[in-house]
Order: sequence, then C-alpha cells, then structure tokens
Amino acid sequence: MPASCSTGFATPERTAQLLLRDHPGSRVADLAAEFAIGIGATSKGVDRLDKKAWVIRRPTRRIVAHHCWN
Repeated sequence: MPASCSTGFATPERTAQLLLRDHPGSRVADLAAEFAIGIGATSKGVDRLDKKAWVIRRPTRRIVAHHCWN
C-alpha cells in the first residue's frame, strides 16, 4: 500500500474510496451514478486517484478496484 494512502484525501476522494471498499470492481459509470455527476467528471477524478496509486484502473470495462483500505 502506498505510504500516501493514510493522508491527503479530499472529501470526494475519501467518499470514492469508501464506496469502492464496499463495492470492489465498480465501473466509472457506477461511481457517477452513485454521486449523481457526469461520467467525464468521474473519470477525471478516478484518473487522479489512479495517478496517486489510490485505486487501480483496469482497461476491461473501465473497472475500478480499491487499492487503499485505510
């Protein structure tokens, strides 16, 4: 687990992390529906989390897997 997992979460990032913890393997569209925001905005947010190594994006159906469990 990356050292940065325990700190530095903004509220939307932490909310996404908690949702992914409870629903591993969610797609970007699933997150967008849960947060009632567009897929584009959700995808950009997930890209930021992926860049920080807080989630893993898989190319198959744009599945998002939770990476940090703290």
